Amino acid sequence: MKQFTFCLSFIFSSLVAFPNGGPIDGIFAQIQGGIKMLNQSEIELTRENLNIKVYLNYFDVEVIYYLKNHGQSNLVSYGFPVDLSPYQNENEEDYVEGFSFTFNDEKLSYDNKLERGVQSEYVVAFGGKSYTCSELSRNWYLTELEFEANSEAVLKVNYTITANYENYNGGGMTYFSYYSDRSFIYDVKPAGFWGDGIVDQLNITIDTWIDISEEEIVIRGFDNFQIQDGVYTKTISDFKPKAYEPLFIAVDMSSLLNYDEVKRSLPSSVVKNIRCSSQLVGNYSPHNLIDDDKNTAWVEGVKGAGIGEWIEVEFIDGVLIEAVTFLNGYTKSKGTYITNNKVKSYKIDVTIEQGDSVIVEEFYKENEIPLTDRSLRPMKYRSNYYSMLDIILDNGEWCLSYPTLEECIAESGKIKKIRFTITDVYKGTKYDDICISEMKFYGSFMNSN
Repeated sequence: MKQFTFCLSFIFSSLVAFPNGGPIDGIFAQIQGGIKMLNQSEIELTRENLNIKVYLNYFDVEVIYYLKNHGQSNLVSYGFPVDLSPYQNENEEDYVEGFSFTFNDEKLSYDNKLERGVQSEYVVAFGGKSYTCSELSRNWYLTELEFEANSEAVLKVNYTITANYENYNGGGMTYFSYYSDRSFIYDVKPAGFWGDGIVDQLNITIDTWIDISEEEIVIRGFDNFQIQDGVYTKTISDFKPKAYEPLFIAVDMSSLLNYDEVKRSLPSSVVKNIRCSSQLVGNYSPHNLIDDDKNTAWVEGVKGAGIGEWIEVEFIDGVLIEAVTFLNGYTKSKGTYITNNKVKSYKIDVTIEQGDSVIVEEFYKENEIPLTDRSLRPMKYRSNYYSMLDIILDNGEWCLSYPTLEECIAESGKIKKIRFTITDVYKGTKYDDICISEMKFYGSFMNSN
């Protein structure tokens, strides 16, 4: 008998980087082998323009520094560090692409220097947990800037950097993939080593040109951005870089990255029958679970919180069910989501048909499956609720190891019916009714390739 799995997955990729640059002590680097920032008191940073474009898996960055030399001609050693977390392979060179220095419209050559064991106070998140990156590998981009006496200059730094993220790939062990938020950290402190450490004006532009909403982006370190057409802008006068925490950007890309995956969901016509233990009077039928509308819901109708209530789904012949998900709570609005109960844990009974035999298996009877109480996230696409879906059953793409679906089903059987029983709830702020808005089914038709 095929053993079913629940949310098994593996890490695909993760990294984190902390870029920005400033004047360095070139002599110290030559003698000591290390690199440290060196204040250039006579060269003032009058303006810094930080322009960031957000893409699916990377960030495109342009930094323009407007500098003014109040002293004699000066050759300044300049370093732009990119820090890698201990989880990133130092030999992987494509985390930064298209790096360039342009000084007064002239492209500059640069050298690279790698430092290991760099101490850092930064805390980054991986897979919902926080880690302190106490020892980093720092890749320096090093060049020289030649200032004429009492002159103004413009330094431009361009690069594309891979986002900090984790992926869990579907296939085999799990039907689904998981995509964490894509994040980027920009340390502003090195800009404080010019002049008196005060920048006359800092301009930040974050262009989220892709179709993401305000709820899908988190910006920390700086607040009160102006927002128009997906572009976030902020200007700070008399900016003191050393007094600020790094700029942190995190973007939830799941609605875009999972769109193709969610399109593989089966139509509601695979459901032969759907029934429930009870329903609230009104338009709260279990058929609302398969109407592809997040604004409707099944609501149980018994007195109390709804513990012990169940939904049962029977499937038509000729379909292989590999996974089942549901949209927890009443997702019509933030109000309905907060005021009504949501499923906190459940158990599931699966009826499997194998030849002439019908077997009922009860999963997680002793260890009920817990669910996280999440905030309501945006769901822009009509059929794409992935950022809010909870997985009821995950059988993986297990039939891929068989020559045909028929052979797979003959040996392992196929799911004929599932019963989903609520064992605990998250209480709503107003109503004591359990609500579920949608159920989704994934798999194949037996006559498909």
